[in-house]
Amino acid sequence: MKRYNIIFTRDSKVLLSSKKYKDWKEIQDMYENYMTSLDFDTLDEISDYLISEYKLSGEKADNLVKPINGLINKTIELNF
Repeated sequence: MKRYNIIFTRDSKVLLSSKKYKDWKEIQDMYENYMTSLDFDTLDEISDYLISEYKLSGEKADNLVKPINGLINKTIELNF
């Protein structure tokens, strides 16, 4: 899998993770309410996705993903 994952849960949480997963099944095992996930190589790709899918400004998208920058094996919740 790629470097970053956006994880969607059934309880409407959107998580951004820098943990290394071997596949989506490993993510599913970690989150009881797992629904789906998307993987990305860069934070810029994630920002572009958020801009496109959630109609966020570039600044808002960058501010959402910035806290994960430089963190290894961490997961944060994205609050829109």
